[in-house]
Amino acid sequence: MKLTHGKSAPKLVIGGEARVELLPGEIAAKAQAHATRRALVGVVFVAVAISAGGFAFATMIAGQSAAALAAEQDRTTALLREQAKFIEVSQVEDQLATATAAERVGASTEIDWRSYMETVQAKLPDGVEVVGFAADSATPLQPYAQSTVPLEGQRIATLVFTATGADLPRVEQWLDALETLQGFADATPGSVSVTDDGSYAATITMHINSDALSNRFAPAVDETATQEDESE
Repeated sequence: MKLTHGKSAPKLVIGGEARVELLPGEIAAKAQAHATRRALVGVVFVAVAISAGGFAFATMIAGQSAAALAAEQDRTTALLREQAKFIEVSQVEDQLATATAAERVGASTEIDWRSYMETVQAKLPDGVEVVGFAADSATPLQPYAQSTVPLEGQRIATLVFTATGADLPRVEQWLDALETLQGFADATPGSVSVTDDGSYAATITMHINSDALSNRFAPAVDETATQEDESE
């Protein structure tokens, strides 16, 4: 049998288990407070454990990073030590490269005049001998002055030579022969005179282009690459 009166009326239970609270309320409150403290201690312990674990993990990572950094520093030191062994070789190589570049620049306008005059002599008719010459050429620091005459070609040097022969020289034939010289740009006849011994002397002014350069220190040309370029 259950009786209720309104929403807030206490419930009457028939046949339930009888319970009587004989302890004072202060003891129950104290027990509840003790349980709460134990729960708080557990939470603090867990928080401390997590913090300690994080600190240990961070310490381990920092140790690994420090070890890796030390290894890289040792490797760098070893490389610098090995490089120091070859520093003299590097200095010699730099000096050699500088000297080679200086040679190329210094010889960039060089003409082997002795060999060239031998070639000029070979082009002249039999019985005609070169008795003197004067040459003026460009320098590595200053380009050669060009002519303003339209018919005269580009030049890097001017050669003036005098040749003698027993017969009256045929200067036109001389000029035709000189045109086959390597480096020939143009040539003009000068004066023709009779020497004391009765022979004839003729003067020729000849302009020379870059084909006459000796190229003693020019870098070697890769013939294979050149042939491939030409085939393409």
